[in-house]
Amino acid sequence: MITLLLILFVVISRFNKADDKLIIADITLCDAYDSGLCIVTFGANDLDRMVINFQLPDEDYPVFYIKASNRGIVNVYSCEVVEDISTSVYCTGSRTPLGEAIDIEVYTTDGDVLIARGEFIVSAILLSTSENVTESFESETDTPTLEPSATEAIIPTETESTPTPEEDASVTETIIPAETETTSTPDEDAFTPTSTPSPEPTTPT
Repeated sequence: MITLLLILFVVISRFNKADDKLIIADITLCDAYDSGLCIVTFGANDLDRMVINFQLPDEDYPVFYIKASNRGIVNVYSCEVVEDISTSVYCTGSRTPLGEAIDIEVYTTDGDVLIARGEFIVSAILLSTSENVTESFESETDTPTLEPSATEAIIPTETESTPTPEEDASVTETIIPAETETTSTPDEDAFTPTSTPSPEPTTPT
């Protein structure tokens, strides 16, 4: 009898857990008071694919993917967790035109169970910028600054090299008067000893 009661208790508890898992939550747009799964932004990447950013209620939220329908067409979006923020998930798929309705259903990847649903109007799309485009733009803007510096470096070197022959010529000119001064001094020294005083006149006694 006790064994039957235990089995019945286990079966009832499993049914209760199954009922809890079948509860489908409502997806909302995130605000300061949200405690469940919510959407932060609708965006688009460089490939013109829609990117839907979700905020998770906690880190233990099940891994999921979404099915988004627009104009009767259902598209599957793959979802990934942001590396630095474990409670942020972004899902990528076909783009819904601006101003149109999108019906989103969230399914667990383990068991393919529907856990959340919501319908929204895409009123704004946040466009993302590729890092490769910004890096190439910066490299193109940096290259023109190098060309003027190269030409400016060449001009002073040519002007500085021209005065050097004039400086050499000035050195040779200073040597010529030095040689004339040295030749004139021996003549003057040789002339002074040869001069003799004139004899004084003698008077007869």
